[in-house]
Amino acid sequence: MGENYKSIFEAIEENHKYGLDMCKTNPAIVFEVLRSRRQEVSDEEWDSFYNTLMINALTAMTTGTSTNDTYRRMNQVGAKEFAICTELAKDMTPEQAVWEKLGFQFSENSDDDVLCYAKLPVGWHLEQDKTSQYYKVLIDELGRVRGTMFYRFACNDRVARMELERRYQIRAEVRKTGTLETREIYFGNENEKLYVAGSYEYDLTWPIKKRMDAHKKDELLKEKAILFATTNYPDYESPTAYWNQEKSAGSIKK
Repeated sequence: MGENYKSIFEAIEENHKYGLDMCKTNPAIVFEVLRSRRQEVSDEEWDSFYNTLMINALTAMTTGTSTNDTYRRMNQVGAKEFAICTELAKDMTPEQAVWEKLGFQFSENSDDDVLCYAKLPVGWHLEQDKTSQYYKVLIDELGRVRGTMFYRFACNDRVARMELERRYQIRAEVRKTGTLETREIYFGNENEKLYVAGSYEYDLTWPIKKRMDAHKKDELLKEKAILFATTNYPDYESPTAYWNQEKSAGSIKK
């Protein structure tokens, strides 16, 4: 192995030529080594050297440059450009063929029941969700959220799944004043309201009959929004539809 290095892991950690050569010639083995060692150390220890390990490994795979050069390049073009190889959930919605049409490349990991190796489409990257430690979001080259991945790791319970986002959906915007909620039903997304079906009020403190009437109003407004969607955006339920068209010029209210 050379110079008394005991493992690929230690060679990569020290930015040693043997480890970097292994990264270039046998990347699948390297990622398996890194993944297996994750189970052997505490979260604190892992966090302290994980970034260095991955920078060394990914750099050797793609550029062959040194760690110092990598840090300089990361400062110049952004760390997300280096997130070209990762692990994604095997359980995916929709089916894998749809992901591949978007540019994802998957490589089977027979030693892992829930994760597989993957390369993201050009310009895409993963970001940690700001509201949950178990979720990450897939961001495309234009900075738009295109999907989510859930991953929970425990000794007896490892779960991973991911899903692509639709550009347009039937949504509700809720504004609260005390216990009173004003719910606006619309078709679109957080940045584009293509059709506003209407709004209604709801309060948990109301008598049950008044709350039931509010639920009926909710159903009627959603039916209106669905009618608009199916008439004007018939493929809106497909997570690959309408992402390449220009942003809507404004809202359509009725």
